[in-house]
Amino acid sequence: MSTKNNDSSGETIAQSGRCQAMRRGISTVLSLVCLIAPAIAAADNNKALARTLFETGVEEFSAQRYESALAAFEESYHIRPTPSLLYNIGKI
Repeated sequence: MSTKNNDSSGETIAQSGRCQAMRRGISTVLSLVCLIAPAIAAADNNKALARTLFETGVEEFSAQRYESALAAFEESYHIRPTPSLLYNIGKI
């Protein structure tokens, strides 16, 4: 006598659980992406601003306006601290 189980509700429940877990996982990943994306954009904006301030500092230094060059270098360093900025600050 064969006791084959024709009831597939056990599989359906398991599959449903896997689907719910997958949906939660996808939802979590999408939520993280939405949270991280503005931070990445802000970092890019900060990098661009730091670069602009650095270039302003170089121009001011070349024009022998050392106080404004120092201010631009220091502001750039506060946004994006790099050793080259410390070098430029040290030259003033």
